Amino acid sequence: MIPLLIETIADISMALLSTEVLKLYFGIFFKNKNKSIHIWLIYFLWQWISTSGILDLPIYLNIVLSISIVFLAGFAFECNIAQKFIMGVMYNSLWILLEFIIGYIFISFNWDYQKMDFWGSLISKLILFLLVKALSRFFQNESISELPRRYNIILMLIPLGSIYVVYDMFTMSTALYSGINVMETYASTIVMLLINVVIFHLIITLSRKFELEKKNYIYRQEIEYYTQYIKEKQSTINSIRKLKHDLKNQLIYLDKLIKIKDYNKMSQFMKEFNAENYFYNGNIAKTGNVLVDAIINNKYTITQKENIDFKIQLDIPDSLPYSDVDLCLILGNALDNAIEANARSKIKDKYISLFMKYDMGNLIIVLENSFDGKIIRDQNGKIITSKKEKSSHGMGISSIKISAEKYHGLVKNEITDSKYVLKVVLYQEKLHGHSES
Repeated sequence: MIPLLIETIADISMALLSTEVLKLYFGIFFKNKNKSIHIWLIYFLWQWISTSGILDLPIYLNIVLSISIVFLAGFAFECNIAQKFIMGVMYNSLWILLEFIIGYIFISFNWDYQKMDFWGSLISKLILFLLVKALSRFFQNESISELPRRYNIILMLIPLGSIYVVYDMFTMSTALYSGINVMETYASTIVMLLINVVIFHLIITLSRKFELEKKNYIYRQEIEYYTQYIKEKQSTINSIRKLKHDLKNQLIYLDKLIKIKDYNKMSQFMKEFNAENYFYNGNIAKTGNVLVDAIINNKYTITQKENIDFKIQLDIPDSLPYSDVDLCLILGNALDNAIEANARSKIKDKYISLFMKYDMGNLIIVLENSFDGKIIRDQNGKIITSKKEKSSHGMGISSIKISAEKYHGLVKNEITDSKYVLKVVLYQEKLHGHSES
């Protein structure tokens, strides 16, 4: 009775250790979600069952289930499907390879690894814990960016392949026992473990690379939109100067007509003046907010060239409590995406409708545009770009989300057969920890 109780306590302790190690591993790279205790309960029960040997499953099925449940545990963190899978595969690969290495050590000392399975598993988990702790220090505050699909496939195949190869070598070396075979396979397993460590480092390096590319893309956009803003502002200044100069001459002439009391010419002059629509400068946005007006008017010029009907409804003050950079990125990217969707569409009635309202400290942006309804998605349901520059795909909406998050903002989109609607809400209070751009 007592040995059984001790064994049960040991199995539960092992399951708890495994759960904490996995939590620590995922926590290095992703934010933990609230209310995820049910996920960890499932993982704990699986570890308890597998450790206690209640289920005598074939090793391949055991590996598949282990990878699947680790993948499930990824839902306790804020990461996408690909990130859950690839980081889960890497975790299982490191763990399984460590267990094989411990198994080879037992065999080399002529110990029965099957009878000492518990101790082998405990040692491998302790080593894995130390490895994960080292990773947490080395990759502190690391953020895993989404990698292109081709990278995910390649990086997942290597650890999966290493598990398969090492298991086959382990089976052969134990079935055809000889000191040479064991030592050779032991060395091969060590090499496989090192390869997986290198692959892990490669994932981090590539993630940093793509994160840097994303930041550079955003910086280029900032420069582009600010350049447009400066040009628009300078154009407005020049227009005002010209208007001032022309009005001066017109007023001189009008003053002369008044002095000589030539009312007929005065009437004719006023008719011609109004017919010229003297104060119209071809801009659609005239809110008084120079930044917003500059961006909208710049995009309006493009829509006219593309034969896109651009309608606006703006209710905003001269100044807004948001960074100019963030407004540039949100509004510029949203309009660029809408223009692009219309430009590549073959429909006749192309349109863009922009609604902006600032009320009670909140800015509401609703952008609706037509498109041909042709949406290509990948196996994960993600929209595949039709842009020529595939590398910049998704960065536009990413820029919008990054900027909106600084203000506790919300970004939602709705897609139907013929229209796309983007909704953005910004709150006045800015998140702590984000510096002013």
